[in-house]
Amino acid sequence: EVDAMFTFSGDKARFTAKGDGTVADAFLGLTWQQGDSGKGYTWAEAKTYCTNLVLAGTGWRLPTVCELKSLVDMSQPVGNKIAAPFQNSNPWFWSATAYQPSPSSGAWLVSFDYGYSNFNGVADNYRVRCVR
Repeated sequence: EVDAMFTFSGDKARFTAKGDGTVADAFLGLTWQQGDSGKGYTWAEAKTYCTNLVLAGTGWRLPTVCELKSLVDMSQPVGNKIAAPFQNSNPWFWSATAYQPSPSSGAWLVSFDYGYSNFNGVADNYRVRCVR
């Protein structure tokens, strides 16, 4: 599992806002959607939202729970534990990771209010932040 607390020495920043609505992750080599979906989606809709996202290009997908947890910054106060330069507009976000042993009925979410993950029913509505 990806540890949510990464540190860098010197002046190498982990996250860099690219000015086009995306954020580069120097540690994992990923590009993130800086904002979010703006509304809640079911799990299936969340995957479709990312697949169809055109933001500084295409190739977006729903992140795994480990990737999403890598955005948690536990040094931040409760209510806003998402790493800068992301904006926390809603506490819960879908991941692409299905809940085992019931993958057809549950999937993992990450809370940016408290910095932890939990699972919930795939028919529930939560926000989305895509990655590529």
